[in-house]
Amino acid sequence: MHYARFANGNIWPIEGSTLTAYVGMGIAEVHDFDEHNLRDQVHQAAVGTFALRRVQCTVAWGNPKDIVFRRQGWIDWSAFPVRPDEVWQIREVVEHYGQLFGWSLDEQMHALKAHGAPAPAEDIVMLGSGRELRTPAVPSVSSYARVCQFGFKLARLDVPADEIGLGLHGLVRACTASG
Repeated sequence: MHYARFANGNIWPIEGSTLTAYVGMGIAEVHDFDEHNLRDQVHQAAVGTFALRRVQCTVAWGNPKDIVFRRQGWIDWSAFPVRPDEVWQIREVVEHYGQLFGWSLDEQMHALKAHGAPAPAEDIVMLGSGRELRTPAVPSVSSYARVCQFGFKLARLDVPADEIGLGLHGLVRACTASG
């Protein structure tokens, strides 16, 4: 995976030839567009031009004021008048996502320190804010919980297995079973 900065200032990950972007829009803006215009607005806000092919656009999360769309597609580099810059400094990516997603300074520091560390098999519960709660995959004993967003670990809670163990696994299993 690598990251690219687009002319509109956004930095997004690209894995293979697939780009994933998150675009927030106010509820009032969303109601002003028909389906096609809304997709076009999200596309433009993501990368600044119509450069994604085989596109998927879904609602990632929302709140009473905003909706955040997840836009994913194959990137057509020839659609850009100037090729986007590759971003090599992970600090720049973390700072961008910190502003975009409202990460605290502690979360940004944690994301920088933990970046690139291998993660074991985990059970994942998607939270309403686009964040994920991750715990060791069953049948492992839960001894930690991680909060992640967009591939970055923002926080970790380590608790002795006899204090958290099955209780946390029960919570995660109940959340994943209910969809």
